[in-house]
Amino acid sequence: IGNPSLDISAHVTHEVLEKYGLKAGNAILAEPHHLPLFTEIIDHYDVSYIGGGGTQNSIRAAQWAMGETRFDRAR
Repeated sequence: IGNPSLDISAHVTHEVLEKYGLKAGNAILAEPHHLPLFTEIIDHYDVSYIGGGGTQNSIRAAQWAMGETRFDRAR
């Protein structure tokens, strides 16, 4: 439901951005020439994996608009 995706985020050097033709702060849909980037950033940088996709991003935006920052779970 909602085209789930997995975002991968890392702070990398300007050289890495140039090597793969990327711009700082941009999001891309990976293409075949980006595949080596995944191994490079996982091996050399602190990587964050963020679940995303249309539905999940909409829910996050709604939570933000309502002042919610986390889910409260019943115990």
